[in-house]
Amino acid sequence: MFGFIVASILFDVATRVVGYGNCFNKPLISALSLVSFSTMCGWIVGLVIGGIVMKLEPMLAIFTFSGLHAVGGLIGGVIGLILVNALKARITIPKT
Repeated sequence: MFGFIVASILFDVATRVVGYGNCFNKPLISALSLVSFSTMCGWIVGLVIGGIVMKLEPMLAIFTFSGLHAVGGLIGGVIGLILVNALKARITIPKT
């Protein structure tokens, strides 16, 4: 749980630094920043869980574990980006 809290805070800070408008309004910046943030946060989760919680001894085990989490973050980032763009396309906001 601790690793995911750290990654969530890191993701929020990274999107705040880039700017929420830049993350969601510009297609290329949106795709690159959100997927890279998601991958980076997945890697951080793997480092925290592998290094602190699971107490994996060899560094190779920690890097392998964190690398697998980074791949999961990449996959989750791509799927999340697809879902957010699909929802944005379906939602119409009436103009008043």
